[in-house]
Amino acid sequence: MRRIAVAVAVVVVALLAGCSSGEPDTAAQERVLDQYLTAVQAGDRGRLAELAGPHVDAAAAIDEKIRSVGGRPWSGVRVSWDRGEFAGLAAATIEASDPAGRPVRDSVTLTRAGDGWRVALGEAPDAEPPAATARP
Repeated sequence: MRRIAVAVAVVVVALLAGCSSGEPDTAAQERVLDQYLTAVQAGDRGRLAELAGPHVDAAAAIDEKIRSVGGRPWSGVRVSWDRGEFAGLAAATIEASDPAGRPVRDSVTLTRAGDGWRVALGEAPDAEPPAATARP
């Protein structure tokens, strides 16, 4: 009986440890988002490529992002987060205004990469396409 109690206690501790390690590091996500916001407003392609990570072909996505919302300062920046049910993903919706008072709307997804977070821009060249789900 004592062995069962010890085994149950070990399982409970392991489950609790697993749950706590899955919690998102919101402060780290917000730091990466702040870096992204600074880079996109500055039109800093090099910094955006760094935030996307090594081995990611993000040039076209970065150019499109800068063309559509970047390369100019924003004011009144408001961010809403959707951290969802997956600990390795977080999505931010950004609303602001440019110097002419025009609205700026952007969205960005952050993904966990090792010990940190990356901005999902472009594609990893070694990424495999999703498996087909259609039946013949």
